[in-house]
Amino acid sequence: MISVPYRSRQRVYFDDLDALNILHNMRYLLLIERARGELFNELGFRWEDDLSVNPDKFSVIAENRIQYLVPFRGEGHVNVDVVPV
Repeated sequence: MISVPYRSRQRVYFDDLDALNILHNMRYLLLIERARGELFNELGFRWEDDLSVNPDKFSVIAENRIQYLVPFRGEGHVNVDVVPV
């Protein structure tokens, strides 16, 4: 059983940071996409599966919602919560 929200621990590297040593705003979507991929794997979806086995293989994301509450500074790990709406 998958808990909601689904939490993924992602690594932030030096090249993810801007000149102020803050996680660059465009990198957030990359971390969300990686977390979403992990969630799909946890749910049993495999990208190599045939469409008859995985009919949602070609999903389209209509919206991503991000709340920038506190800047993430420096390298390290960040938790990414995926919440279905």
